[in-house]
Amino acid sequence: MEAHILKGNNDKNFISTDENLVICVSLKEGLFKSDFYWDILLKVLKVHPFIVFKNLMSFKEGKRNFIEYAFKSFDFNEIQSIFNQNLISYLSDEYKSGRTIYLLDDYSDEIARIVLHHYDFLNDVVTFTSQFEGSGITTERMNTLNETFGENNFVYFARKTSYVRERTSNVLSLQDERNSKQDLHSNDNVKDFLYEIPFSMRIFFKAARVHQWAKNLLVFLPLLVNYTFDMKLFLNMVTAFFSLSFCSSGTYLINDLVDLDDDRNHYSKCARPFAAGKLSLKFGFIFAPILYVLGLSMAFVISKDLAFMLLVYCGATSLYSFYFKRFILIDVSVLAFLYIWRIQAGSEASGLMVPQLLLMSCSFLFFSLALAKRSTELCLIKKTNKGAPQGRGYSLGDLNLVNITGVTSGFIAALFLGLYYFNAYSLGFYGHLEPGFFISGLFLLWISRIWFVTGRGELSEDIVIYIVKDKFSYGVFMSIFILLALAK
Repeated sequence: MEAHILKGNNDKNFISTDENLVICVSLKEGLFKSDFYWDILLKVLKVHPFIVFKNLMSFKEGKRNFIEYAFKSFDFNEIQSIFNQNLISYLSDEYKSGRTIYLLDDYSDEIARIVLHHYDFLNDVVTFTSQFEGSGITTERMNTLNETFGENNFVYFARKTSYVRERTSNVLSLQDERNSKQDLHSNDNVKDFLYEIPFSMRIFFKAARVHQWAKNLLVFLPLLVNYTFDMKLFLNMVTAFFSLSFCSSGTYLINDLVDLDDDRNHYSKCARPFAAGKLSLKFGFIFAPILYVLGLSMAFVISKDLAFMLLVYCGATSLYSFYFKRFILIDVSVLAFLYIWRIQAGSEASGLMVPQLLLMSCSFLFFSLALAKRSTELCLIKKTNKGAPQGRGYSLGDLNLVNITGVTSGFIAALFLGLYYFNAYSLGFYGHLEPGFFISGLFLLWISRIWFVTGRGELSEDIVIYIVKDKFSYGVFMSIFILLALAK
């Protein structure tokens, strides 16, 4: 086993002493993030999707060949996100303080050369003349580094190692740091740079937006407005609720993968699990199709038509994520449609129809709430001076028009709610006229308050969470349901 050093872009002399060990950082297991393959695959699918089809042979030959092919298809700045930025920042500081840093080519000679060219803190690349199975630093690689730099005159950065700890103290890895608090660089934070991204069910639930399942309670609306409480229908509605929830969670995972770069640069969405690096991208690729299949299968149990409706829902949400969300008003129109589609799915599952006037009221309501969310985003951007919204067609100059359109839509929703009640009364569905005035008034009060809160910048960006936690909303809707019950 031999090693040779590629001539790099620095000619700095290195001094090997116990206090100034040479830093050797793994390309695959150190400089790359643990989910770098999924990150670059996502970029290829978004920017150069035909590369995947043109380069199917690279997939057959292995991940490395595909990564090399894809790596050279991008400008280096476009793929910065696949690198461990915290470690890069640390190594850059070490270089400025006089440390000598070598990149260990344990993955791809071509990629190593590109990386060496772009990062000034790397003195050179150490590449091996033969490849070895496994990852991290093996006994053969350790022996080679000892021969190159001198016995124990270096420290190695990697996430994994198959090398026995007792034979050297110069391997800093995830595996070792879990069992040892020793810090080879007098920096307690170094070990954090090399951790694998762990799988956490709590973080996964956050990425899947389980709290957003509250939206899918709309499937029960046909039961409520028809005052029907049949157990079989109720069980069908529960099945429809979970099938729609699984599909919507799959959609959220896909949406966050599609918006990954925009979310990373967003003032608040950067905290989302994928964007913040708290959940590996591979779990999005794996679980999104699983959730889709699970949701569609459950819907198919009820009826083929419901399964088709969920398929349309999945298609519409995908088009929204990839295309429609970038156009003003079209984005909120699609969101309003998706809300109405939930109600229609409930009708399909139960065989009960929702009156057209009530559907019209819901349409304008959801359009208004979607605009309230856009208004909140624009207000926060204006306050933080973050510039134009990432991945959206709106600008700060649209704020007043968004507010006017949203308020008007909310008022129209209140009008149609009143028309629905009085029409139902005229048909004999309700026995009392008076509750209709109070119902319309309470709804108008509620939607007006939503927009006052929005105008003050106090509305949470996630409007569903705000409504679920808002005691005033609970009071208003409880009062409306009581009035409807009494009117019957």
